[in-house]
Amino acid sequence: MTELELCEGVVEIGEDSFKYCGHSITKIIVPTSLRRICDSAFLDSLRTPIRLLDGVEIIERFALNGCIFTNFRVPPLITVIPYGMLARCKSMFSVELPENMTEIGNYAFNGCYCI
Repeated sequence: MTELELCEGVVEIGEDSFKYCGHSITKIIVPTSLRRICDSAFLDSLRTPIRLLDGVEIIERFALNGCIFTNFRVPPLITVIPYGMLARCKSMFSVELPENMTEIGNYAFNGCYCI
């Protein structure tokens, strides 16, 4: 699988949904209806930045852990970056955080050597 387009109406990407896809996903389109990305949903899977729209409210532990991309924008409704969410994203050099961020969990950016 190299391209992924989620249909409008999808509100949640479940736990481990695309886990261990071997960084094969090079294009991803998420719907405006998406609200939650569960634990380890894209762990070691993405080879491209994921553009999350402003309606995303929750991103859980390890959701984007080990992905290969250079930048990431945290949607404005996210107030907590959980444990290990972006850990091991070794090529990431920039993260845009919303103003209302209240907590960055342990190991959230562990192994992100370029930030």
